[in-house]
Amino acid sequence: MPERIRAGFRQPLLPGQPVGLSRGQYEGSLWAVLLLGASLGVQVVCTAMAAIGPLADPPPPETLTEVGRLNVIASYDIPAYVAGCAVAMVLVVLLIAAWSLRLGRTDPRESVRVARRGAALHAGLAVLSLAAYFGAAGSLREALGASLVMSPLALAWLSAPSAGALLVLAVYYANGPRDADASSQS
Repeated sequence: MPERIRAGFRQPLLPGQPVGLSRGQYEGSLWAVLLLGASLGVQVVCTAMAAIGPLADPPPPETLTEVGRLNVIASYDIPAYVAGCAVAMVLVVLLIAAWSLRLGRTDPRESVRVARRGAALHAGLAVLSLAAYFGAAGSLREALGASLVMSPLALAWLSAPSAGALLVLAVYYANGPRDADASSQS
């Protein structure tokens, strides 16, 4: 691999690495944010596909070859997948921007602690919300049985884990970094 390309891989993921953090600490915290973004993205894509449901009109069997008849399954709508992926990408960009702002506003003496705790929060939310999502999806599969129609209540149930994770993040970011004087008085 040419040196110019190899040098590009050693650049920080985002410019403006916060003061007080090593490159490894900063990138490690960004990976936790990316993990949460990917987890929420999977939930958004799967929920969008469940909301659309399978195509109502699969191709008529007489128009297919024998192999085609064996392999045709009513699939999910491609626009739901594309829209879910787009929402997931926007969500990842917003999460990284919010996290970079949070670290940038943190007192440099507290930046390592904030980065570690924030990374743990983001990674924990990623794992917990995805596990809760698949638990909710499993419970709905049994409740729906053969029905392929998702009620608004079922969609709300599927959306609850990601909404809960976003609520926890909103509270976390709303509290903002504490300056050194305020945290030493409490």
